[in-house]
Amino acid sequence: MQASILIHDPVILALQLSLVLSSCGAPALSAYTGAMLHACGKNLQPSIVYAITLAFLGCGQLVVFGPDLVTSPLTRGAPMLANAIATAVALILAPAIAYLSYSADLAIGRRIYRRRKPFADAPPQMAALIASSSPWERGADGAKAASRVPRSVPPAIKKPPRHSTALICGIGAGEELAIRAVIITVCTVSFLPVAVVALLAALWFSAIHVRFGAGQIWQKLPLSIGASLLFLAGGIMPAAVAHALFNYAVARRLRTLVDRP
Repeated sequence: MQASILIHDPVILALQLSLVLSSCGAPALSAYTGAMLHACGKNLQPSIVYAITLAFLGCGQLVVFGPDLVTSPLTRGAPMLANAIATAVALILAPAIAYLSYSADLAIGRRIYRRRKPFADAPPQMAALIASSSPWERGADGAKAASRVPRSVPPAIKKPPRHSTALICGIGAGEELAIRAVIITVCTVSFLPVAVVALLAALWFSAIHVRFGAGQIWQKLPLSIGASLLFLAGGIMPAAVAHALFNYAVARRLRTLVDRP
């Protein structure tokens, strides 16, 4: 069964296309929103602006695309019991996917940054921290500090506040709804093979993390592939759970490393 994309109504089609483009460029849209808020004298954390952007995009997509947005294209139209079983199995697998993706993220990051050797005098825990996948170590203050010091000195690393752990988990779940779900839903309507759709969604989701560094494209690829497979198996819920658990592990590790003497 196809998703509820009304191509015969030009107004609805234009709205849907605008939502799709906004979802594909959610990080850029969030940055632009933050700049506009800053110009108006409202200084919010980039992560909060990004979370708000994802919330608006997700709500708008649910209204426009309907409930088909949160179901797998493979099980759409299947009996309710079959959908429930597929979702339950995918939910059981979600923690394992999150753990494997997190382990692969760290391993790829260490390998990338060990080859580049950006900070020759940095202790091992600092190298692991720099290779982690959190937005905090890429903060504006850290980037400015790094531009004023020699390359052998590690950049300033911000410790995330306590509430940011819940925020980053919510961002992970929101990205699945606002980005991956809409890409997969729209691409399946264009009669592309499901395998090609999953690959496109995985590659694009990894590519948008380039704002944290080029290496993040490779680091996020295992999570992106795993979440795409979970979405195809059981819909949005397993993918959101896996992504939230992944982000929780990243935030917890970052806090642990910063707390070390």
